[in-house]
Amino acid sequence: MIDLTIAQAIAAVRAALDELQPNESYMAGVTDTDNADLDTIIEKKLVEAVAMVHANAAYSLVAADAPVIASPTATADGLVLKVEVPHNMMRFVAFKATDSAHTVTALLDEGDPEALRQADLYACGTHERPEAVLHRGSTVNKIWYYKLATTLAAASGNTPAETAVSRIERLSYLTYPAIVSNAVKVCTMLKDAVISMLTGLVLTVYKDQSAEAFYSQARLQMGLQETR
Repeated sequence: MIDLTIAQAIAAVRAALDELQPNESYMAGVTDTDNADLDTIIEKKLVEAVAMVHANAAYSLVAADAPVIASPTATADGLVLKVEVPHNMMRFVAFKATDSAHTVTALLDEGDPEALRQADLYACGTHERPEAVLHRGSTVNKIWYYKLATTLAAASGNTPAETAVSRIERLSYLTYPAIVSNAVKVCTMLKDAVISMLTGLVLTVYKDQSAEAFYSQARLQMGLQETR
């Protein structure tokens, strides 16, 4: 992922607005006061734009750059693996255990019928065809992974060499974006989509009809098909 600074976002949106035809855009007629407020509006809409793009972009564009979580907190209840994830997890990307060739790329909600079937020994996921369910708690959320082929490796790493164990090979997800040190983290392949979405959001504030063109452009840059 890359850092998109507030200054970079402001410059990019202003450049996009400057390219609008004066006779088609409300922005061409804004007052000096409106123009002075423009930078503030761009900054306020930045996180919203990043969240909208990251939450809805094509999986391939997100998966290529989503961070891999190092040393997640995990326990095992028999062969059911339980992994802690933060409340601000916005988009689940991938989970893979070492004893499975399959990577889970979608979570079941704990209330879904398919999630409820995971309690059935004969209907739940297996290490060959695993399933993952998001369980929400008051203090921590957990992903329940159904299921391991063997016991979970001890966190201490002192498991005897002759004991067959499973390990977490990859856990990846995106959290809700936040501005830190005047910058926000953005998936590298989605930077242009964020700028287009941000420009659309800014134009919407000004009730500018050109906003829809930028939303359409953002959807294409997000790898989404246009709907008519």
